[in-house]
Amino acid sequence: MRQFLTPEVWKQARQAASEHGCRKGKGVRWTLQPLIMIGAIMTWCAGETDADRFVLSRSFYVQVHCPKRQRPGKAFSGFCKAMLRLPMPVLWAFCDAVRGRVFHLLADRMTMEGWFPLGCDGSRMECPRTEELEQSLGKSRKDKSAPTLWVIALVSLTTGVLWSWRLGTSKSGERRYLIDLLETLPQAVLKSVLLVCDAGYVGYDLFGLLLKQECSFLIRLSSQAQLYSLETVEVQGFAEGEFWYWTDDAEKKSKPALRVRVIRVAARKRKNDVWLVTNVLDPKRLPAELAARFYRMRWESECFFRTYKRVVKDVRLVSRTVPMVVREAEISLLACQLLLGQGALALKVGGKRAGRDELKCSAAEVLREIRRELDAARKPVPRSSFAKRLQQTGRDRRERTSPKMKRQPPRRKKHVAPQPPRLKVLSAEQKRQIEDSNLKQAAA
Repeated sequence: MRQFLTPEVWKQARQAASEHGCRKGKGVRWTLQPLIMIGAIMTWCAGETDADRFVLSRSFYVQVHCPKRQRPGKAFSGFCKAMLRLPMPVLWAFCDAVRGRVFHLLADRMTMEGWFPLGCDGSRMECPRTEELEQSLGKSRKDKSAPTLWVIALVSLTTGVLWSWRLGTSKSGERRYLIDLLETLPQAVLKSVLLVCDAGYVGYDLFGLLLKQECSFLIRLSSQAQLYSLETVEVQGFAEGEFWYWTDDAEKKSKPALRVRVIRVAARKRKNDVWLVTNVLDPKRLPAELAARFYRMRWESECFFRTYKRVVKDVRLVSRTVPMVVREAEISLLACQLLLGQGALALKVGGKRAGRDELKCSAAEVLREIRRELDAARKPVPRSSFAKRLQQTGRDRRERTSPKMKRQPPRRKKHVAPQPPRLKVLSAEQKRQIEDSNLKQAAA
């Protein structure tokens, strides 16, 4: 943990805390470090309730960090009150500092073929059915459903480590939060960042913003997207080519058409081919085979949400007010990032493993070793090194001969694969508008 939570990380967080007027001194039981550390350890504990997890995590923190220091309070209610007093900008500043450490330690493992691929996806977290949460967060589908909190996350596709996240409500779309997440992209490798998303992120405004910021993307297309070319394109034999992406609304408002490259990936088993759009026009920079590989790796975003909701967080949030449920989600996501980061760093230190997913850890195995360490701290017994045990937490690499058994989850709609985009031919008026737009850009 000290490799990620360095003194410099705590220094940045304390500077933000002092700017926002957080209390400090000898009379304050709950300072920044025990608040964040105990909150993260509570995410990893296996207690039945938050109060039980608080007792376990506090005892571990006291034994490791407080042999001679002032100890935090013993009451769970005092911990909740101290958490409510913690300003959210302080917590965000701490997460930014941790993200910098993740990049420093794992940047070489996060790159592939000259790219820094990040998958973006969103998921809902159910919350308790309190009146305050229902009014503030809204409901997901029907009136009978529980209030939900949206989690939109960027995940490293090569290591599976969480990069950054944003919280939102069901009242707003995922594309808006992706725009906010652009601020967290690593500036050192910004030109090599590749955002890989599904068909839900297709939009003219988002494409325009990514093109303006020179941020590369690879997004799946659906039948809602319409693409224009100079000549008629036969869908049957199409492999890849350049098009103009233009919506009817953008054309009416005289907005310019966006030049993009479309790649068609033939399905291996199913009949539904995958149509991808990217702003990387040079096939040598992003070959079609590499683009197909990156999009198959996008499933790592789905794996992260399964890890967060099933392995670590146990499906749902438990706080009953908006301020507490937001802090609970932020702390638990930070804890999940640290858990995956520890596993990925241990595999890096232990040497490269052969086979499939050699750079990715098993979150369940890492969590099991962390819980063993928590139990051993309370009941000291002879045990092997925690670092060596983490180096054995790689994913299962055996070749599967049959698909995994899966039950249909309740209330989930049957998945329908996106259909191919609509390929159209530019009219004379549209060609004139594109030429005028190109002349204006050249003059500017």
